[in-house]
Amino acid sequence: MKMALGLKKRKSRRAADPEEVRVRMSGAMLAKFAAIAILGLVGAWLTFVLAASGLSRSKSPDRALAFVPWEGTALANKADMSLLSGQKIPAKALAATARASLRNAPLNPKAVRLLAISAAMDGDEDQASKLVHKAASLTRRDTLTHVFLIEEASRRDDLKDALVHYDLALRTSTIAPQILYPRLLKAIELPEVRAALKPYIRSGEQWTIDFVNFSKDQGKDLTPLVDLMLETGGAPDPEIARGLRANVISALYVRQQYTQIARLMRSEPGADRVLTGVGLETLDQNKGFGPAGWQLLNDAEVGATGQVDAKGAAMSIYANPETTRPVARKLLFLSPGRYRFSFKLAPINQGEGSAIGWNLRCAQAKGAVLWRLDGVLASRSAEWNIGQGCPVQVLEIVATGGRGQTGMEAILSNVSLARPGV
Repeated sequence: MKMALGLKKRKSRRAADPEEVRVRMSGAMLAKFAAIAILGLVGAWLTFVLAASGLSRSKSPDRALAFVPWEGTALANKADMSLLSGQKIPAKALAATARASLRNAPLNPKAVRLLAISAAMDGDEDQASKLVHKAASLTRRDTLTHVFLIEEASRRDDLKDALVHYDLALRTSTIAPQILYPRLLKAIELPEVRAALKPYIRSGEQWTIDFVNFSKDQGKDLTPLVDLMLETGGAPDPEIARGLRANVISALYVRQQYTQIARLMRSEPGADRVLTGVGLETLDQNKGFGPAGWQLLNDAEVGATGQVDAKGAAMSIYANPETTRPVARKLLFLSPGRYRFSFKLAPINQGEGSAIGWNLRCAQAKGAVLWRLDGVLASRSAEWNIGQGCPVQVLEIVATGGRGQTGMEAILSNVSLARPGV
């Protein structure tokens, strides 16, 4: 009956050996785990490669490319570094690098800008302009894009647009100052550039302050910088403006540009009193007078300290034994004529041979001495005669510690200068 219904009797099968089953399962699991481990190692390696590439592609593109030769950002950065170092790259090679970069990073603004540079090198200014504006639309932080746009604006005599890109680059890039400050230093020789810079200087942006400090250090003739500070104030914050003014005055003093010192100082209230006076009130270093105010020279052996308060102004002078050196100096702009000079000196320690001395010399004319007073231990008065040919003078105090054991210490006050009969 079973055969008629088409049913066949199953053949009996031998029961599987439990040990054999365990061995087979163990082998399969090991193979599976091995595959997972290999994939994990590959994944970890790829993660490391991408991380190493990502960390180094900006500062060390060669290292990034050693891991991922096609990494788009690294390719563009390497080309940038070559351009910034002055290396000449043919237009075709530059374009090939840019396209390779874009294949890996389609929205890479540096690569787009490299294509613009390549087009400019081939003389295709229209294509270069389109590409660089495309790069600018992708980022506001690419310095060389802004440099390109500055040059483009300059060719159009569009000063306003050029300064927009100066501002954007200098606010967003750490490498922009070394590229743009030298250009801007040259540009401020033009009155129209200084006028266009006014809103940026008055904005108080940090780059404008840094630019003034750069200019005072790098400029040879600081007249354009003085013009810029006089026309803009240097900074909107009064304290910062005074500090900048003092720094520029010091730089002018080193360059012996005394006329510019007087010009810059006269923009400060009460400057005439400082330019022609010797009062110790200018010991207050917050007034932005630089070397036109009293400058104190200190070390462990000799020096001076100042104090200005409600009681008045005074200078404490000290010198160790066997030591003679200047302790203070001040720049003066006295016109020719006769002057009465006086001061009060109160000794505290008077070692043998200790004293203070005064020198008035011409700031120009190789420092010719106009008047001298040595060996002073008490209050004195004297007269000066300023002749023609010496419009700027330097008044200097020299401290001598003498030969004893105690050295010298004294308090100087009531320093004054006036015209006889005035």
